[in-house]
Amino acid sequence: MVAAYLLCLIAVFGYGIAAVLQAKGMRAAMAANPDQSFKFMGNPYVLVGLVLDFVSWGLSRVALGYLPLFAVQTVLAGSIAVTTVAASLMLGTKLSRTDRWAVIAMCVAITVVGAAAAPVVDDVSPPAYEPYLLAALPVLLVLGLTVARRWTPVFEAVLAGIAFVCSAMAARLVQGHLGIISVLTSPFTWAVVGHTLVGIWLHTRAMGRGGAGQITAVMWSTEVVVATVVGLVAFGESVRSGWAIPVALAIITVLVATVVLARTSAEAVEARTDVEATLLHSTEMA
Repeated sequence: MVAAYLLCLIAVFGYGIAAVLQAKGMRAAMAANPDQSFKFMGNPYVLVGLVLDFVSWGLSRVALGYLPLFAVQTVLAGSIAVTTVAASLMLGTKLSRTDRWAVIAMCVAITVVGAAAAPVVDDVSPPAYEPYLLAALPVLLVLGLTVARRWTPVFEAVLAGIAFVCSAMAARLVQGHLGIISVLTSPFTWAVVGHTLVGIWLHTRAMGRGGAGQITAVMWSTEVVVATVVGLVAFGESVRSGWAIPVALAIITVLVATVVLARTSAEAVEARTDVEATLLHSTEMA
């Protein structure tokens, strides 16, 4: 439990710092080649950011084998606080008093969630839920290709958050398999990959159509809320005795702090160009 929580915290810092490195890399790429921004992928800051994203994603998937789904997704939302602080150090963004209090509140809240999470029970997912998880992938893809393109980008952000939660659910089911062959042949392994890619695609497109702060806040809020409901209903997760009210307050605090900090972290990467803003958590794989 403690080791898994530490893995989550490492992932939080990885995701948060990666977002700022990618923004910094885009700034450098845009300054050198303003008409060829697609070349940002060759920037070392961007490359390091992508590596951090991938490592953080892997660590969070491992943590899912030991911590409840709602705990992992709620703690990962704390990466927005890391992004805000890192942006102030690396990009020169000024933190307001509200931002500082939001960072502190976020740190306290994710600590409470981690301390209150009950150990994961093996085989807690009823088989009846598994087909729905697999069916959700093409549904999200179709919605993204049709309805979401005509609706507000906030709807795409919601779909992205759902896709990332589905990826986390599939990762939990994959960990019930033993051996490399069993894992590679499991449909849930490919569900992890598929839902992650769909989530990245939806979030990136939403960031391109809407405000970075609003989209980031909506996506993280969706992940926290959906993960909490799904964890309690589908996986039968629970909190330690006597911790129900503190956890509920902590999750609400995370949601409020996410909205506040998403605005500030978005401003950090929107300071020069709108293109830079698309990098904020564009490769987030929570």
